[in-house]
Amino acid sequence: MRDNINWIEKKFSYKALDKEPWIKGMKKRPLKSGDHIVVVGGGIAGSAFVRRLLFLCAKEKKAVKITLVNSTSCNYCGGLITDLALNTFKNVYELDVPEGVVLTRIKGFSYVNSRGSFDIRINIPLIGMLRTSRFGVLGFDESLKKRILEGLPSEIAEYLTVIEPTIVTHITPQEPGNKPWKITLSRRIEGEKIELTADFMVLAGGLKMVETTLLKEFAEFTGYQAPPLMPASVTEIDTSKAKVNITNDKLYVLDNIITGAVIGLVSKGENWLTLTSLGKELNKEDLDYLFSHPEVKKHLDLPYISKYLRCGIVCRARVYTGPAKNFYGDNWAAIGDLNGYGRVLKDGYQASLLSAKLVADNIVYTGTDKQSLHRNYFLHVDRLRLDNKIGMLLFSANNKLSQSKIFNRYFVKSAQIEIGKNKYGGSVHSAIRALMTGELPYKWIAFLNLLCNNYCKSNKR
Repeated sequence: MRDNINWIEKKFSYKALDKEPWIKGMKKRPLKSGDHIVVVGGGIAGSAFVRRLLFLCAKEKKAVKITLVNSTSCNYCGGLITDLALNTFKNVYELDVPEGVVLTRIKGFSYVNSRGSFDIRINIPLIGMLRTSRFGVLGFDESLKKRILEGLPSEIAEYLTVIEPTIVTHITPQEPGNKPWKITLSRRIEGEKIELTADFMVLAGGLKMVETTLLKEFAEFTGYQAPPLMPASVTEIDTSKAKVNITNDKLYVLDNIITGAVIGLVSKGENWLTLTSLGKELNKEDLDYLFSHPEVKKHLDLPYISKYLRCGIVCRARVYTGPAKNFYGDNWAAIGDLNGYGRVLKDGYQASLLSAKLVADNIVYTGTDKQSLHRNYFLHVDRLRLDNKIGMLLFSANNKLSQSKIFNRYFVKSAQIEIGKNKYGGSVHSAIRALMTGELPYKWIAFLNLLCNNYCKSNKR
């Protein structure tokens, strides 16, 4: 069994992106020297896109002008970068995660439901960090934005302008004969609002843009439709007062202890956890209930945990559960979470790095037109559509099955049978490991769960 699991994990795991451009088709209308590109949003996707575009323009000797427009709001995130995303970051963007950003290295996983728990081994640690700079700690997004020019030719610096903090208030298409876009900012110079004109525009503002008037107006004249969203929550917890705490350097899944919610606990070092919830918005009462559960208290015993939230609140968040529609067109593209084409419920870092690369490669080498973006952007990310549907079916099935005490007991017992055979576990361990690391497609996770059923039934005889 162990050999089969190892073979599946090695053979079918996602591979990190490589540095070479992925382009098909004849050149139609690529960027040329003098063109102006405006990027709305300075998170992972926006900053990665700018760095990739600067690298390619330096290589191809295209003297473009790039303006990165950014606000300074909080980016909600579990703050966990997988080995897949880390290697893509290194391969494509030629950057690493600075030690000053790394809060912890996750060395093991634990799964907990209402009937028990089990540990899961991993081969390569994951990195725990913050996205937004808070609590005196440099966040990943800010670190990436500061290093956009690192290692690039010095003359490239004059191509880039960063305007922050500011908010884009209007995006207006212009008449033929002008640059395609006019972008109006909230910031003023001598009482007048700043207005930018752009040959190509990238929307990289994340899911917080979805409910804004700006995006609703933009959708009216482009046809953009935001991805379907699932309720979620995130908060930071100070665990220094805990009576029991064995969560350091670990990642936890607390499965449906609160009905309808799959909750992750990410260690951020000694006495610090980030809590994320998928499927339900949590409040402080929910947290107190969750951490009073006997199975959870075996790992972290901190009564009235809602008193120990580092920000004092549980933040409302959203995650996408399917693709956006019409997320690109002539002279514009939405990247990152706004396209809804990452791996659902997991690893927005990798999705942001992928979409940033695809769009940058396309507009430099092929064209800024809709047809070129369809061929070299949409068709590539659309490969995830079917697997994401399987992922959502698995999520729904798990939520229903987890209401059964018999199922919860059976699932934990299955894992214990596996670990009795070998320390690395079998199909149950591999499925949960893949869910947490994002390494395997959902279709293989579904297959591993089927293997688990057959394996455990045979061991009952």
